[in-house]
Amino acid sequence: MQLGKAKRLVVKVGSSILIGEDGILRNGWLDAFAEEVVAFSTAGMQVIVVTSGAVALGRAALGIRTGRSSWKRSRPQPPAGRLC
Repeated sequence: MQLGKAKRLVVKVGSSILIGEDGILRNGWLDAFAEEVVAFSTAGMQVIVVTSGAVALGRAALGIRTGRSSWKRSRPQPPAGRLC
């Protein structure tokens, strides 16, 4: 990937990439991603990571199956995911 003279890179990581079909965090993928973030940062680029993974991790922590939840049921998922 060529980024030219970009000073900032914003990466959106969705839950489906961060969390496997089994609802468990994909540690191997996350380790490789972190190494790439470090490489860009070391090269002088500001890296901003945006993720919806807290919701998916919260589902796993609360024992909620994957899929859409009602608004009332989904409210505690992000805080629970941040604790994981």
